[in-house]
Amino acid sequence: MNALDHDLLTAARTGDTDGVRTAIEGGARVDVRDEELRTPLLLAVHGDRVEAARLLVAAGADPDAQDRREESPWLATGVTGSVAMLHVLLPAGPDLTLRNRFGGIALIPASERGHVA
Repeated sequence: MNALDHDLLTAARTGDTDGVRTAIEGGARVDVRDEELRTPLLLAVHGDRVEAARLLVAAGADPDAQDRREESPWLATGVTGSVAMLHVLLPAGPDLTLRNRFGGIALIPASERGHVA
């Protein structure tokens, strides 16, 4: 992993939108993976870093990229229940039938946690 990729992962995790923008413009890979195979977009979703996620999606980040535990940005949004993040990820065309390691789609953890009206 090069320095720009590392910077992008860090910026996405912390919600540093200037850092995300700078790393992308500098040539960082938007779907770079950390040691757990998490992408910058997944890290942004975990922290509800909506603006960082918006920049990553605009740069072509994959909402379906699964990590070592078979979690993806799309599936994680079902867990967090962030409506703002849902609005960021839906236009990116996530696979609505993508399954997690338990065989469930994003709607299942969303409903289990009361995120569905």
